[in-house]
Amino acid sequence: TNSNDTGYGYGVALWDCCQFVSVTNCTGIDTRHLVTGGGNTGAYGRNRFVSVIGNHAYGSDEGIDSHSNGQFWTIANNTVSCRAGAGDAITWQGSEVSITGNQIAGAYNYGILIEPRWETDVNGIVVSGNTIKDSRLFGIYCIMSGAAGDLRGLVISANHVLSPGQHGIIVRNGGVTRNIEDVAITGNVIRSVSTNGIYLLADKAGQSIDGFTISGNVIDTEAG
Repeated sequence: TNSNDTGYGYGVALWDCCQFVSVTNCTGIDTRHLVTGGGNTGAYGRNRFVSVIGNHAYGSDEGIDSHSNGQFWTIANNTVSCRAGAGDAITWQGSEVSITGNQIAGAYNYGILIEPRWETDVNGIVVSGNTIKDSRLFGIYCIMSGAAGDLRGLVISANHVLSPGQHGIIVRNGGVTRNIEDVAITGNVIRSVSTNGIYLLADKAGQSIDGFTISGNVIDTEAG
């Protein structure tokens, strides 16, 4: 508790090739991150096969996050809220992850931020069945960053995004010349959105956003 302003302020830190780890039924109050993954990927390898299930993070800067060396994680059935003026509820920068069934409220920026930075192609990212309320900016935000390769196989399905400050779901290439392909945005409910319900953006020449399936979503604006 109360570690936001003390050192790293992490509840559980997975660092340098942690594998086959389960973090369950933990509670963090005003911790910077309840669970974080990072470290020196080049020397030691990636943090793989990690389950973060049934935890509660209240008043975090970011409740659950992983840097680019995360792979094969399950982030499920957690409850996350952010403190005023802080960041995102769940942040993912790696590859192969399932983010499902989480309850998120009051993220200062984004409810779920998918920001691949791995230097090779990124595959197998599933964001499904989450409820995201009152994010100050976007509900679900996917943006390529850093040395990321192409992103293939992104599923955003059956999420409830309620009262985002701007966009409900946004997918963009970002500032790197990379492609996003094979994406399904299906069955989401986006309520009381002030800007765009679903927003796709290629930021510069040489990038492509191809092979999207967008179907069965329910979207309403603040004006009804």
